[in-house]
Amino acid sequence: GSTCPGARPTSVFVRTSDLIRAMCLAGALSGAPAVMLADAPVRVVSMNLCTDQLAMLLADQGQLVSVSRIASYPANSGLAEEVFLMQPDLVVAGSYTARASVDMLERLGIPVIRFKPATSLPDVRARIAQMGDALGQEIRAARMVARAALRAGAGLATRRWRDRS
Repeated sequence: GSTCPGARPTSVFVRTSDLIRAMCLAGALSGAPAVMLADAPVRVVSMNLCTDQLAMLLADQGQLVSVSRIASYPANSGLAEEVFLMQPDLVVAGSYTARASVDMLERLGIPVIRFKPATSLPDVRARIAQMGDALGQEIRAARMVARAALRAGAGLATRRWRDRS
């Protein structure tokens, strides 16, 4: 808290994930190289088109083993038995991915992260960060979010300039 008279008390607690994101964003803006964390999953399977797209954008080469049958990459049909035989360290799926398959994979001890649908730009940024966290690619995800914010800011500035004309 603060000891200054008249100042509002502040919290001294910062969530670790917020601190990591801030550090990653600083690194992203400085041009630091991307680094995969030591505890990052090595074999990742995606079972949903939306998670396919995010994982393909953020995964390290060789980290993504398979994606849903809709994408053109080594594909899976979303059956628990098939995914289990791929021996993934992590499965990423959407909220509406075949629930029986996802539940079975969890019962078999395979870590599964379910992603909610993105319905707004802040949701998209949050899903990019969530996938970055899941894959141990926080820096790469922060860079992607920062680039998108810069492009959006440039587009907004251009529109404002055009509106004055």
